[in-house]
Amino acid sequence: MTAVLTVLVVLSVRFDRVPLLRGPAPYPPEWQWRHRPRALSRALPAVPWALALAGVLLWSGRPSARRRPRRSAAIVVASGLVFGGAFPLALLESEDGGAVVHLVRRTASPGYLSYHSVASSEAAADVGRFLRDYPRLVPALPVHAATHPPGPVLLFRALIATLERWPGLRAPFDRLVLDACGRDVEGCGLHLGVLPPAPRAATLAGALLLHLLAVVTLLPIAWLAFQLTRDPIAAARTAALWPLVPGAALFVPALDPAIAFPIMAALAGLRAAWCAERGWARVLGVVLAAAPGAIALYLSYGSGLFLVLGAAVVFVTTPAFVRAQAAGRLVAPAVAIAAIGAALVFLPAAVGHDPVASARAALAVHGQGFTARRSYPLWLVFGPLDFAMFLGVPVALGLVAQAWHTFRSSPMAAAPPARLALVTIAALAVLFASGLVRGEVGRLFVPMMPLALLGGVLRLDDEPGPDASTATTLALLLAALDVVMRLNWRI
Repeated sequence: MTAVLTVLVVLSVRFDRVPLLRGPAPYPPEWQWRHRPRALSRALPAVPWALALAGVLLWSGRPSARRRPRRSAAIVVASGLVFGGAFPLALLESEDGGAVVHLVRRTASPGYLSYHSVASSEAAADVGRFLRDYPRLVPALPVHAATHPPGPVLLFRALIATLERWPGLRAPFDRLVLDACGRDVEGCGLHLGVLPPAPRAATLAGALLLHLLAVVTLLPIAWLAFQLTRDPIAAARTAALWPLVPGAALFVPALDPAIAFPIMAALAGLRAAWCAERGWARVLGVVLAAAPGAIALYLSYGSGLFLVLGAAVVFVTTPAFVRAQAAGRLVAPAVAIAAIGAALVFLPAAVGHDPVASARAALAVHGQGFTARRSYPLWLVFGPLDFAMFLGVPVALGLVAQAWHTFRSSPMAAAPPARLALVTIAALAVLFASGLVRGEVGRLFVPMMPLALLGGVLRLDDEPGPDASTATTLALLLAALDVVMRLNWRI
């Protein structure tokens, strides 16, 4: 049934039979992904990577793989990193000019990924002054930089400085950019032509860095999946699917998929702080939860809400004996994480940065420019639909089915993956009901998709799942969705 429904959605996207799958019109003020069909042959460079990953997932069910489960799990995870990471880049060859041109054009554009353009400007040349003046600068910044903390701009500023200092590191990126865009770089837009070599190389290096962070999110996914099933191969199969989830595969080089990594790393650290057997491991978990959590907040103000809701999801998966010792095993680590995280978030105040004033200014821009102009009731419907499309139809169906089955039975007596699915649905319901995001939900909620993937794919019934055939089928269905969405929607 899942495969049939996914195929129907693939056909609907390809031929635009149901335009509402792209969101409500008109834009503006509402958000709708623009339809622009391309030939299927453009996606051919990506096909071998998807088939290679599917082949490894199928192999993981062989008796030889089950005899050495940890080694096999490592092979599956490595395949997810390599084959899964290469697939979205190969799929970008379908864009006009190819992958490099697309990455460079999008990164250099003030209207798409404005962090690089701000980092390359005089406004960010003096980092200390930039941080001190940030609340005042926010209203004049390009759209995405204006609605975020200064962290993404500082990330590109640091990358530019690194490439300026080490020409040998800069040279291969600059050569790829010039080869793809032409010596006068006209093929990559006007914004690139005025840049010196280091900022020019940083357009490609930064895009690839963001993609790398998005892909390595599968590592904390694998760890959390293992904690929930104690089966290394089932956990590895689940994690290897992450790079094929449309939200992770299609929004390259956007920031949102990259933010999933520190958020999932923080949630993995939280799980260790609560559940690890040894004291030193729980202390390490506190640190590993606080530091990535602070990094996520440096990158996006929405990370705070994702972290809180993610913590609630992790909480319901903890063993009963941990919840019974609430004061020592739950409250104390949570307080320590919050205290260390807050100290790290407010650390830039030492150079005069006011994170509270910056957040108020940025959220005001977002609220006035986007949220207030769009319909709340409309996005109560289209928000979940957009999220489901970019989570991937088969994963979304699995998540809803598992949550519904758990809700109808005994939720707290259910297996950890089943409880995770139910509370993930509840967390998403809170996000949609808040009305904080109206439009581009499939991009902005990517950091919540790893939890949805765990809830939609992991099973712990008679034996841990997904099994090899299920994981292989999911990989092929997700890859098919990625192909038609890339070819037919302007993302």
